[in-house]
Amino acid sequence: MFEKIEILDAKKHARLKFSKIPGYAVAARTQLCLLGGSEIAEAAKYFPVLFPEVDEKTANQTANLPIALFSLKPGKNLFVAADGSWNCDYIPAHIRRYPFIFAGLSEPGNFALAFDAQAAHFKTDDGEPLFDGEGKATALVEQVKGFLGNFQNDLQATGQLVRELDRHGVLSARQLNLGAGDKTQALRGFRLVDLEKVKALDDATLAAWVRNGIMNIICAHLNSLTNLKKLAALQGLD
Repeated sequence: MFEKIEILDAKKHARLKFSKIPGYAVAARTQLCLLGGSEIAEAAKYFPVLFPEVDEKTANQTANLPIALFSLKPGKNLFVAADGSWNCDYIPAHIRRYPFIFAGLSEPGNFALAFDAQAAHFKTDDGEPLFDGEGKATALVEQVKGFLGNFQNDLQATGQLVRELDRHGVLSARQLNLGAGDKTQALRGFRLVDLEKVKALDDATLAAWVRNGIMNIICAHLNSLTNLKKLAALQGLD
């Protein structure tokens, strides 16, 4: 979805202006996206919520985050209609933040506001300015920073919770076979919560997970798996 990420600079982009573009056609080929913990319960009503398999040697700080799956096939998003509209009642924050994003800096935990320089939202002759005549960020930029900051905090907090799932060994890699007969499709590269392993945990751990929100994530994740059949049906695999 993001093609050319560029850090927003007051001097370099002094004349840059932003215009809203209706619809989400830019996400039409986005198969999945990251989810923050605060949005999982709502996202789980519409999308399968899964945990990616992680290569610990190459993993970055977002590698273990839960994802919303929009299609069983790469390069396809079943939730973007032909006219570019989003055709269900929840749009994940990752999709809504486009064309803006936080780019990580060399110092761990520090981020800079960036944008997709290829996005059609940006021009120099029309739209809302990103900087005023003195080179100060406009209210629009501050609003974007607030949204991205909240989302980034949500992702970081969620990553910590998922690391707890990893630490207790309750995430298991699975191959999901969807459809029937010659229409069967295998879905790989994801992990699911093993409910039997969760039940085997000690009472203190389970109590802590109820209080810190991990159990809510587990329940939403498990409930969301019924959406896999809906995706299969939409793609003619039923």
